[in-house]
Amino acid sequence: MAYDFLVVDESTTTRALIKRTIRLTGLPVGALYDAADGQEALDVLADHHVDLILADLTLPTADGIETIGRILTEPDTRSVPVVIVSANPDMDQIRKLRRAGAKGYLRKPLTREALRDVLSSILEPTHV
Repeated sequence: MAYDFLVVDESTTTRALIKRTIRLTGLPVGALYDAADGQEALDVLADHHVDLILADLTLPTADGIETIGRILTEPDTRSVPVVIVSANPDMDQIRKLRRAGAKGYLRKPLTREALRDVLSSILEPTHV
């Protein structure tokens, strides 16, 4: 089974790097969607099934905190695991989002190993 991912980050370069790193994890990868802001992420989720979302906290328009909170509470998306990805973490917000249901946190820049470990623990917990 291949997994479909949504990468949400305002930087085109960062989205491309995260998507490349996902491919290097060794997990079976299906579609890789991306979004530059919160509204675009919600639009992608309205149109496509994804197995996991990697989202930055700092986004234009609907910010990452608002977007992640909305994803975690909307009936159509609340079962999709969300991993927070941030270079400048607001640990209070990360704790709040973890309590609300975010499944993980990764600090930028990502390493293939750290990403693989977090994704595997969420998507393939019996294989970790």
